[in-house]
Amino acid sequence: MKNMYLLPFILSIFAFEGCYHVALVSVESNVTTPMIDIDRLIYDSPPRFIDRALDKMRLPEGILSKLGYSDKVMISCLNRENPAEIGARSAVDRAIISKLLSGNTRVIERSKHLIGEILAESLPNENSLWHYYVTSTGDSSKTLKSSGSMLYPAKILAYRILDLGITQSINQADYDIYRFGVAELELRLIDVSTSQILYSGIVTSVDEDTITNSEYTLLSRMHLRYYPDDMLMGSNSISLASQQNFLSGQGFAVGSMTFNFTEGVQATYAYISDAGTNALVKKIEIPGDNPGSTFSYTWNLMNDPAQRIKPGDYVLWLGGRQVRTFHIGG
Repeated sequence: MKNMYLLPFILSIFAFEGCYHVALVSVESNVTTPMIDIDRLIYDSPPRFIDRALDKMRLPEGILSKLGYSDKVMISCLNRENPAEIGARSAVDRAIISKLLSGNTRVIERSKHLIGEILAESLPNENSLWHYYVTSTGDSSKTLKSSGSMLYPAKILAYRILDLGITQSINQADYDIYRFGVAELELRLIDVSTSQILYSGIVTSVDEDTITNSEYTLLSRMHLRYYPDDMLMGSNSISLASQQNFLSGQGFAVGSMTFNFTEGVQATYAYISDAGTNALVKKIEIPGDNPGSTFSYTWNLMNDPAQRIKPGDYVLWLGGRQVRTFHIGG
């Protein structure tokens, strides 16, 4: 890093070298910014990645073997009520319910607010709708009475979230992001009529994938700006123009640039610097073996420490002078 800011000193040397026969002939760009597939981006988002880890989980045979054809099952979370974990519990509920339904097991709804809506909608009384949706109580236990047609479970499938999350690492060679997701649950099957525990055990499910740096950058910024729950917490709204600009593509540019130089009478150097910080990015040696001939150098968009550069404006220096300013990336 200490060499990154030696550019002013390096440039001063050119004034005394006399290598003014070296010249830039042309620049050929093959730089691209990867197109973002929005559908794929949503599929790769952290919540959907967690969903896939949960979907790979298999209910133990010890549970499935104790569920009869006519059994009705209620899903319950053993973790204490914590607003920060509502999303996690909803994801686990969805996965378990989906697995039970796919095996033709009947599942009973026990979400508090949904039960209230079910009662309000099932009773043939306009006052029921009024009391539940309009009055300030919003409490079905005070304003509604069951019609007697509600079903009751024969068994409860309870779970405790032991681990549910993603860890990730970056591949320094191409800056792709490797993700490793784990879903680990304690499961407990309970007979309602006797309160007997029929099964208790732990299940673990693992998923892994790789996404590009551009996708990762967009996902991280999109979550903070666009998720509805974030909006409800008071973040500023974003104009349509800003959204379109935001979705145009970010991250690391890929491809290459070719610089064509006329050789001088001796070897010399060209330099690429960051236009914003003036930091040295790349040093290019131009030989002097064949004065007057063309020397071509293809740059792979990596800096001298072999790190991929970010999109932005860059400057090509030759003989202590700025000979070209160019843009890389989206």
